[in-house]
Amino acid sequence: MNVAVVALILAAGALALSAWTVFRPTASEAAGPPAADDATSTAAKQKACSAFSTVRRGVSLNTNASAPGGPNDVAGGLAVAANARLALFGGGEYLMSQIDTAVPSELREPATEFAETLMDIGAIAISGVPTTEPAQADRLRSAERLSSVIAEKCGGQ
Repeated sequence: MNVAVVALILAAGALALSAWTVFRPTASEAAGPPAADDATSTAAKQKACSAFSTVRRGVSLNTNASAPGGPNDVAGGLAVAANARLALFGGGEYLMSQIDTAVPSELREPATEFAETLMDIGAIAISGVPTTEPAQADRLRSAERLSSVIAEKCGGQ
């Protein structure tokens, strides 16, 4: 009977060892993705900052536009509102597509949050929620704050 117990313990140990070798992370997985070198990081930052500048300009132009026929121009007002929503949502998507893992985290994190916030503002505006609604107003304030942070990190862009 002692032989059976010893054999069972050895079998359980062998099973545990095999499971560990199968499921343990490889050296490259444990280390994570390779760190970007300075040139790659600088290029990625410039790309993200350029995209931010483009999006910021587009959002500003389109969200501050007026209907060509004045306040009584209903069709013009709807067109201006549609362009503003498109600038917000599309700008957020474009910015998100230009941010990669080589962008330094002190820029990548606020830029990603800014892009997501723009998409949220645009999508929610499409559903008819006005900018005066408290949660939407909070999103707008958050976007302004993030925009300032990113502009500073991008050297005033």
